[in-house]
Amino acid sequence: MEASTINQQARKSPNEAGINLAAAFFKKAEMSPNLTAICFPKEDRRGNTVLENVSYSRLKKQIEKIAYFLQSKGIKKGDRVGILSETRPEWIQAELASYTVGASVVTLYPDDPPEK
Repeated sequence: MEASTINQQARKSPNEAGINLAAAFFKKAEMSPNLTAICFPKEDRRGNTVLENVSYSRLKKQIEKIAYFLQSKGIKKGDRVGILSETRPEWIQAELASYTVGASVVTLYPDDPPEK
């Protein structure tokens, strides 16, 4: 699926596509591509903690790549995607990519109890 098709799918109303969060993200990315979408702490080469800013444009490209990957694996509207991770920037990418292809997200943290 091409980027324009993914963006069109994500822009559908929640009633049409069930992707309201992805639609809001893609709309914001279109309106303000250079604004900071996410900011997170990261260690630099010297071992100092610095903040890394990721623009809407850069985040959008990352989300589209993951959405393509999910589609290539057969993930489609109505499927569930499990994300097992600690809280990190890639979580946002995976979650929005899942919503972009119409999937729901099942959140799992490494320290969740086994019964979850």
